[in-house]
Amino acid sequence: MRNEKQSHSVPAVEVPVQIQAQDGHRGDQGVVTVAKPSFGRRLASAGLLELIGAGIGVMLLPVPLIHLFGIMFFLGMTGLALKQLATGRVLRSARGRCPSCGTEQSLYVGLGGRRASFPVATSCPACHVRLDLFPRFSGAQ
Repeated sequence: MRNEKQSHSVPAVEVPVQIQAQDGHRGDQGVVTVAKPSFGRRLASAGLLELIGAGIGVMLLPVPLIHLFGIMFFLGMTGLALKQLATGRVLRSARGRCPSCGTEQSLYVGLGGRRASFPVATSCPACHVRLDLFPRFSGAQ
């Protein structure tokens, strides 16, 4: 069952997951927190990226040859801004027990802006084994 939770005024949902290790161990369970930022929040974040790209791009325009880097930087930041705007659900955090070493811990799933898609690939900070997080479904279908 999913638990609703509020974090930094962004609605978040805790999704129960099954953890499978690359070395074949499986069966432990964990939780991945998925947030759905509002369109306004995504628009503000994308606008900030665009302003940074435009500012650095304009600063590099008068410099010979380096202005090409400024143009490419601006285009790259525009791409990141569009991706930020299009991302509806993002991974906020994950926690669970590693099936290989049995350590209960927080798992790294990015800095809070990674697009939410399953399976989530991460690794155990204690034993450094790759972990795949698959959503758990209830038995009633």
